[in-house]
Amino acid sequence: NQRYSNSVALYQTLPDVFSGKQDKLRNADGSLPVLTRHGVYDQKPYTLDISPANITVSDSITKQKTKKAHYKTVIAEFIEHALHKLSVADGFFMSDGASKPDHFGLITTYYKIREELKLRGKNYSYEQIREGVSILAGLRYELSGDVSKQYGIDAFFSPIDLTIRNDRANPAHSELYI
Repeated sequence: NQRYSNSVALYQTLPDVFSGKQDKLRNADGSLPVLTRHGVYDQKPYTLDISPANITVSDSITKQKTKKAHYKTVIAEFIEHALHKLSVADGFFMSDGASKPDHFGLITTYYKIREELKLRGKNYSYEQIREGVSILAGLRYELSGDVSKQYGIDAFFSPIDLTIRNDRANPAHSELYI
């Protein structure tokens, strides 16, 4: 049955979390090199190139904003799991009605993500969640090998596509369209 894809299972096996100290690899300008990982899925080898997310961060003391590159962090991984749980509960398929749906969307807030993380025993601040979501949206993956062809995955993709409708009065309630 070709109605469903195994690409989610494949994606979840990709070695994309960088748990080491990213500062060791960081250049003086805050950039990071492309990270290359090799693996095997369904007895087929693949190569995954991870281009880091370049996000704006604020220094907590000086309040200056700078661009800094990040690989997927452990916090971003937990946020991604929370987004998955929220998408199962609140997500919806987008289609023009007559055709089968080919896109899936989630509308949520930083607050809802934080509450979902609390259910999982993780107590992250609004800033940590905002940074984690920005990392997920900014990462760029290039998957090459027979695996991408077999599962119909485009060679270039990001963990999430993101648009934010900011709520300046209460940033934790900004709407995230994922």
